Amino acid sequence: LGVSDSVHPELLDFTLDHRLPAPGPKAAERAWEEWRRARVDALNAATLVGATLSTSAMDLFPHAHAFQTVIIDEAAQAVEPSSLIPLARAPRCVMVGDPKQLPATIMFTGPGEASYQQSLFERLQTAGLPTRTLTTQYRMHPAICAFPSRDIYNGVLENAPSVSNLPTCPERTCQLNGFSFRIGTYTVLD
Repeated sequence: LGVSDSVHPELLDFTLDHRLPAPGPKAAERAWEEWRRARVDALNAATLVGATLSTSAMDLFPHAHAFQTVIIDEAAQAVEPSSLIPLARAPRCVMVGDPKQLPATIMFTGPGEASYQQSLFERLQTAGLPTRTLTTQYRMHPAICAFPSRDIYNGVLENAPSVSNLPTCPERTCQLNGFSFRIGTYTVLD
């Protein structure tokens, strides 16, 4: 669900808008009502529905059945009010996220701003709700992973076999604007 413009082209066939395009602007009210009913029926028949937090508040959801489970990805980055929206849709929720990465994203700056800087994920974690930390990473070169594992994750972050044996880049000296510096697996220039 959501805006088709932001959906990867390979996934368009799976979107509700693609499967059930809206009637034209001059279509009769009956055509619009049938279209709305078809969308609700499609949601009721679906095994899995993907939506953004705010899209889960769409007007067609009150007519669709409740879901068994809501999964909120990147839950540590979502502001608390946004995370509450899909919770009305299911009796069970799984939140996936890492509060040690990006914080809840807020665009508003003004009075009351501080109350939005904590995600529901963090609030529940702070309140003592059991959480599980995943300890295997699949994306970073081991030399890059060493720093966050040691300084952020208390040394528990491990490398998956798929990245454990990645070759280390040989160090070399480079020149840029009259400065000489060494480049290796990773280099930070300020």
